[in-house]
Amino acid sequence: MNLRKISLFAATIFASFLISTKVSHAFEGSFELKNQVGTNDRCVAYVAGLENSNYKILFSCRDLNYPGGETLSYYIAWANPQAGGNPIRLGDLNLGSAEFQTNKALSSIFVTREADRGTRNPSTNVVMKGNFEKSDFLASSQSPEVPTKPAQSPSSTPQSEAKVTQNPITNILKTASVFAIIGLVALIGLVFFLARPRA
Repeated sequence: MNLRKISLFAATIFASFLISTKVSHAFEGSFELKNQVGTNDRCVAYVAGLENSNYKILFSCRDLNYPGGETLSYYIAWANPQAGGNPIRLGDLNLGSAEFQTNKALSSIFVTREADRGTRNPSTNVVMKGNFEKSDFLASSQSPEVPTKPAQSPSSTPQSEAKVTQNPITNILKTASVFAIIGLVALIGLVFFLARPRA
């Protein structure tokens, strides 16, 4: 009985691990936060799944405007969960670079300008917003591209045969060398014949 309970417990842990791994990678992609008020403020947010079923969100922004001499304002990022419900606060974008974590998959992100840095509810002063765009690049396995060699036709001459074929000039030189050696041997024989002492 105890062995059965242990096996059931191990199977439950393993199944929950598989489910959590699947969920953490199901929500990976980016948000392009486009300006809504006619200024140059803009951001992009990248989402990556973590092993503990949380998601890391990395913000990179450009041209955030912090006016001097006026009431301080802060860029606060908010997110709408895919499951619905009230927006959740991500946090302050600081000077345009920020990193957050959440355990919820998000459908959209928007940024408001707030006078209170610690506000828990978004105002209607929405500066940027963007919807989630899923990245399928990591979801599918990519097979490496192997360059293919052009097939040789049966009538084409193999390269090994081309190497065996000799140059006609080489044949002429070899033949001339043979004749030169024969001529030299004949000349030496003739010299010995003429130089021999006569009786």
